Amino acid sequence: MKLILENWRKYVTENQEVGSFGEYQVLQSSKSSPLGGDVMIYSVMDPEGKTIATLQVVPHEDGVRVKFAKKESDAGFYMTDFYKWLLDHVGVLYSDPSQSPAGTKIWTRLQQDDSVNVEEYDMPGGLMGGWKVSKNETNP
Repeated sequence: MKLILENWRKYVTENQEVGSFGEYQVLQSSKSSPLGGDVMIYSVMDPEGKTIATLQVVPHEDGVRVKFAKKESDAGFYMTDFYKWLLDHVGVLYSDPSQSPAGTKIWTRLQQDDSVNVEEYDMPGGLMGGWKVSKNETNP
């Protein structure tokens, strides 16, 4: 663990701008886990440069799987809107099989939105109860 802490810069890339989400700037960075695999981090920045939302994802099948999501309560947008915006950049979002109460609300709201397709999805290895969301091409 000490070695990881001493060499943390090896595992994190610099922020790269992805685009604008409304009035906010979206940055992407990634970190390599010393245990293997990459985690992509999307940060939504307000005009003053403060991070108001963070989404950590890992590559999964034809898109990415959400590992962690957090938004400031006064951010001024729903996380579902950011998920939908992100679909243009990642293609498909998958949930983890277990959800926090806030995560469950995000996926419930997505299911009620006609601009996206939400399907039940079972993770490889038999873990049940996940979700898959993609753009609805017939009703954008």
